[in-house]
Parts: sequence; structure tokens; C-alpha cells
Amino acid sequence: MVFTSYLPFRLSLVLSFLLFIAAFAVAAPVNEVVCKCPWNLPPSGNITFTEVHNIVAEAKPGTLSATVCYLHPTATTTCAGGKVIVSLTHGLVSGSEFPIGVTELWFTASDTCGNEAIQRITVTVKKAQSVNTTTNDLPESDTPPAREIRKKDLNGQDSSDLLLFPNPARNILTADPTRLGLQRVSLSVYNTQGVKLHTERDLGGDVAQTLNLPSEWPNGSYFLQVRTGNRSIATKRFEIIR
Repeated sequence: MVFTSYLPFRLSLVLSFLLFIAAFAVAAPVNEVVCKCPWNLPPSGNITFTEVHNIVAEAKPGTLSATVCYLHPTATTTCAGGKVIVSLTHGLVSGSEFPIGVTELWFTASDTCGNEAIQRITVTVKKAQSVNTTTNDLPESDTPPAREIRKKDLNGQDSSDLLLFPNPARNILTADPTRLGLQRVSLSVYNTQGVKLHTERDLGGDVAQTLNLPSEWPNGSYFLQVRTGNRSIATKRFEIIR
């Protein structure tokens, strides 16, 4: 009777000891390494942009854009020993063709402390000022002789209403006569000696027209004339540079 009651008692002691060991193992502290990396720390310091200027440019005559070159704005930081890097994150790069209107440029500055700041500037391209093109505006050597294009033909409607782009052109020239208010037009290209090189007739006057410039035409000055019926409306000079 004594033996049979003693066995369960020993088993209970063993189980109690095992439970104690398991509880101690769970509660025992573990040597942890807490990563205190720089990116876990809040940024310190502030970034301030300097030399910030909006840009205003004028489109090239006969075009709808302007080539704009600019410098990135500079920035400073109060971050101890911090170096600031300024980069363009939105908009056209310097030296690009900016269209008429307002274009935004976004610059982002960042330093070694993790600070960031964004600065926006605007590039405003205005339409070129109207310039009347008459025979008095052209050098005598550039005035086509009467047998091909009479001098009075150059005194048509204000040629600023005739848009040519790109100018200088390479292989393709776009002529936009829509401001002339004509339904049908003819387009003729002359060289500086007044020789007609090309004509396209019965074109819509309410849309821009594209002209292919033959590769055999050398670099230099040319004239594009817009006519309706037998009447000259506008003549404008353009350049070919290949």
C-alpha cells in the first residue's frame, strides 16, 4: 500500500521539475542586438533652396517654341556635415525646346541626413513679336527677281500670321496658315534667286500643312509663299540647315 502510493508521488516530482525547467527556459533573457541604423532615426536639419528664379523666354520667329537653357537651383542644409544634391525630377532638361505657354520644373534636394525638399519653378515662353516682312526688310540679294515673284507680292498680309516651324528646318517644314483666315491655299517655295522650286495647290487653309524638303536642296535661305487664287497673301523666309 505504501509502495503504490509512493510511485505517483515520484512521478509528480519529475513532472514538476520538468515544468520548472521549461518555464525557466522561456523566461530566460535572450541576448538581442537592436539595430540602430541611420534610417531608423528621424532626419535632422532643414534644407533651404537659394538662387530660385522663374524663367521667361520668347519663341523663335515663325515657331511655337524656344530653346531654353537653365541652371539648377542651389540649396543649403543645416545637417551637420551634410551634403546637398539637387536633381530635376519633373519637366524638360536644360537645352530642350519649350512650347509656348507655361511649363513647370520640379527640383528635389536631398542631404546625407535624409532630409528632402522640393522646389518648383516655371518656364514661360511667349509668342514672338510680330515683325512685318517686306522687301525693305530683306537684303537686295535676297529679293527674288520680278520674272518669278514680284516685289509687291512680298507686301501681302502681315507674315507673322503665317507660322513656319521648325525654322531652321532639316527635312520637313510645317506651314500653318490658319491665322490668315483662308479656306483654300497654294504653297510655293522659292530660292533667293526667285526660282520656284515647288508648289502644292488646293490645300485646306484651316489646317497646318507639312512640306517635305528634298535632300538636293542645299543649305541656305528660302521663301514660302501663300496664295489664294491668283493673289499673294503672305510670304515668309525660312532656313534649311542639315
